Amino acid sequence: MNIKMLKATLVGLVLSVSGFANAGLIAVTSPTSFSTGGADGTWGWEFTTSQDISVYSFGAFDNNSDGLLADIDVGLWDNSGTLLATSTISNGTSNTLLAGYRWNDLTSEVDLFAGSTYRIAAFLTLDDAIFIGSGHTFNPIISHTGNAVYNLGGTGLSYPSNTSSSNQVKYLNASFQFTTVQVPEPSTLAIFGLALMGLASRLSLIHISEPTRLRRIS
Repeated sequence: MNIKMLKATLVGLVLSVSGFANAGLIAVTSPTSFSTGGADGTWGWEFTTSQDISVYSFGAFDNNSDGLLADIDVGLWDNSGTLLATSTISNGTSNTLLAGYRWNDLTSEVDLFAGSTYRIAAFLTLDDAIFIGSGHTFNPIISHTGNAVYNLGGTGLSYPSNTSSSNQVKYLNASFQFTTVQVPEPSTLAIFGLALMGLASRLSLIHISEPTRLRRIS
């Protein structure tokens, strides 16, 4: 390997270890205590995140894990009501079942930022609405604000502007999968890479000066 190739390889190594991703994290999983009822509308929950994350898949809760009765639209909004992403989870069992939810990947990832507030919700008909009381587990990075959110009526997703702080009414019909990027401080591997780059520069100088020194000796 020549000196230029060595330097390029080391630069790539340093950049690649400046951060690493945790993949396949789920916001809320495995509700076990729930009841049906309610009304047609957009039902969901409000949350914050303690780290910057990238959301890549939406899930719809599958009561009894036996397939969805209808297609379910899921949406994600910021706290100002701006719609960030939507996805439709198909009826039946065609979508992957994981942690109590059926999943469908987004067409592109959505970045959420630590400390900001967001709302995720699903449009449900009377027969689909699930009121979840217990059994669920939130990922430690995700914090439920205590507000269930909803918007009654309509024929499709709408911003769930209404809130309910009742501890027993958590409309966890929608969930999401996400990744985080952690930056090691300091990164031992990155420091090692920088040291090797310095060594490569030293070798480059030796490579240049060695023929000259030999000529002088001869």
